[in-house]
Amino acid sequence: MFAHHLTAPLAPGAVLAVVAAVLSACGGAPAAGPAARVVISLQDITCQSCGMEVVDKLRARPGVHTAAFDKTNVEVLVTFDQAAVLPGDLLKAVRAAGYGANIGAGQGRYAPPESFDPALDVRWINKDGEAVEVAAQLVPAKVTVVDFGAKWCGPCREVDAAMKVELGQNPRLALRKVDVADWDSPVAKKYLGQVEGLPYVLVFAPDGRQVAAIAGLDLDKLRKAIVEAGKP
Repeated sequence: MFAHHLTAPLAPGAVLAVVAAVLSACGGAPAAGPAARVVISLQDITCQSCGMEVVDKLRARPGVHTAAFDKTNVEVLVTFDQAAVLPGDLLKAVRAAGYGANIGAGQGRYAPPESFDPALDVRWINKDGEAVEVAAQLVPAKVTVVDFGAKWCGPCREVDAAMKVELGQNPRLALRKVDVADWDSPVAKKYLGQVEGLPYVLVFAPDGRQVAAIAGLDLDKLRKAIVEAGKP
């Protein structure tokens, strides 16, 4: 004769605990390892969007919890499951995407800006986003292009390359470069309040008249504005 043992029903939480324990024992639900963090410094990248591309690639990898790009320090902070991912694997993924990188903070950098022949009339009129008065920087008897840019702005490098050609062909052309640094800098607050993105270029005639204000990358418009500003 069989004995019948009466037992109280398990509470819902206890049922879940028992199921989790059984799955774990059977290999059905492996436990996550402890979370870890690593900083990957990017090197010689040309734009902020490059850093965001790295972030997207890292976020897509199994075991990566979060990834965020610091455009000022040119670094990516990654949190990950250290039982599933090794920092070296993350570094290899970044390098495989075509970017120079090292593990550890303080090593990030953007690619150097375009260099100009010293004989060309090119000058930086501020640094690190400090305030500047554009009107005081116009060059008498020359068309003056005032270029607002930042080291993290990829299209700004295309403006530099185009201006190098224009300056080499036109001795009555001057370029004055403004370092925006970031959107909350003094010079950005003064001139870029209604501007949605860089590059931002102003073109002035030799008599000081503003001929064009070009927001975004439009090299054809820039070239046409230079020609227009140079007309008598």
